[in-house]
Amino acid sequence: MSALGNVVLHKVDGEKGEGPELEKQLQVAGHPTFVLLNTSGETVDRWWGYSKADKFIAKLNAGLQDPTTIDQKRTRFATKPTMGDAEKLASFHETREEYKDAVGYYGEAQKLAAGSDRDFRYALFEATADGASGDDFSLAQAKQAADVALAYEGRTLDQVLGIAGTMTVLGRKKQDRDIMVPYLKLAMSESATSQDEDIQKSRKRLTAYHALYVERDEAKAVALRKEVLDADWQQDPKKLNSFAWWCFEGRVNLEEAEALARKGVELAADGKTKAKILDTLAEICNVRDNCKDAVHFMELAVAADPQAEEYPKKLEQFRKNLAAR
Repeated sequence: MSALGNVVLHKVDGEKGEGPELEKQLQVAGHPTFVLLNTSGETVDRWWGYSKADKFIAKLNAGLQDPTTIDQKRTRFATKPTMGDAEKLASFHETREEYKDAVGYYGEAQKLAAGSDRDFRYALFEATADGASGDDFSLAQAKQAADVALAYEGRTLDQVLGIAGTMTVLGRKKQDRDIMVPYLKLAMSESATSQDEDIQKSRKRLTAYHALYVERDEAKAVALRKEVLDADWQQDPKKLNSFAWWCFEGRVNLEEAEALARKGVELAADGKTKAKILDTLAEICNVRDNCKDAVHFMELAVAADPQAEEYPKKLEQFRKNLAAR
């Protein structure tokens, strides 16, 4: 843990105080994001995602061992490319949602890793799939990256589950059931006999999706989804929203989902959290053909978080839907 003695830890809540402005300055796109800055405020390294303490310390140590800035690494890479610099630059762009740049650098890292024990096919898949959530890559490109990662002999069971989970999230967003089914089948099959506790936890999180999209049993899927929720989920606005959004994306259990989203709105404090739940509620009302309420709740979402760019766009669409009735 000696690495912690060489840095000043500064935890920031992205929704309070200095958080929103600092996130904007650093282009933070997801939580948690870790940004290693030098004393001049220049970025040396950045990464994201939850991990165990030993992996976090390893990441931090790697950043401290090469205190050059990202700009210096980019300049150095242009004249003398190395796998290490390619990986750092890829991570930098990935955590800023600059997925085309991230995939480019991960691709370079993969080439430079030849003959070593490092492999970046899974990282390439993650960045490609994240980019496919927007407009950077297509669903077909995400599938291709997934298949390449799965074809690698050194892939891990954890990666198989990760690919299944990511492709399911992507397929649900794009409303493409067929894209996720093969990965869900593979993950559930390969993990069935694993004795690893973490693997079984990951597997359990996929059971509801398997029931919904492979078995096509909606009631079973909803019941399994509830099994993995925390005991207090019906009293927590964020957790209520998470479950309601899960139902919305799956187009299942929408009546209960609407009721729970309404409850979440009542429990949430004003601000981004309430706006997100109002957005969920508006989306559910829209797919349930209640265009008037969809417009109403989207108007409230815009008022609750006026800085969000996507809410006014949705409001405009919902108003068009209502006018067309």
